[in-house]
Amino acid sequence: MAESIHPRVLAVIVGLMVAVMLLLAVLFGQLSVWSAGAGEVSHDPMHSIHISSASYGLNCTPSNPPNSTDALSSQTQPVTAQENNALTQVTALCDTRYTCQFNVTAAGVGFDPAPECDKDISVNYRCFSYDVIHNISAHAGETLQIDCSANTPAQP
Repeated sequence: MAESIHPRVLAVIVGLMVAVMLLLAVLFGQLSVWSAGAGEVSHDPMHSIHISSASYGLNCTPSNPPNSTDALSSQTQPVTAQENNALTQVTALCDTRYTCQFNVTAAGVGFDPAPECDKDISVNYRCFSYDVIHNISAHAGETLQIDCSANTPAQP
């Protein structure tokens, strides 16, 4: 006499089969995901944007603090931008996408390292894991655009 499969076991098997089918569809390009505003999400993580560094506002030099005998103002230190200070923000905006764009403003980048200064941004990225590092820069008020959609590695 044949034994029947328990309903819970059958549900687990069906769930695993669906998960495997979705994974295969993503890997072979049959399923693509779109994220509005930032660019198309890559279904091939080996051939997408990978941010390696991002610095915002390094062109802004600290100004001298105002001359004052006020104890509070004499303790104030000028704000300076740090190297690679925008890595987290630009990675969140661009990594694993084919294309990415954002405005070079405090709102577009997500923070303001040097108020009252027109800041530039410089980003280093790759389009696939063994690609050379590309550098792109943009000035305050411009739109920074990274496009890896046509950048595929040469086949051996």
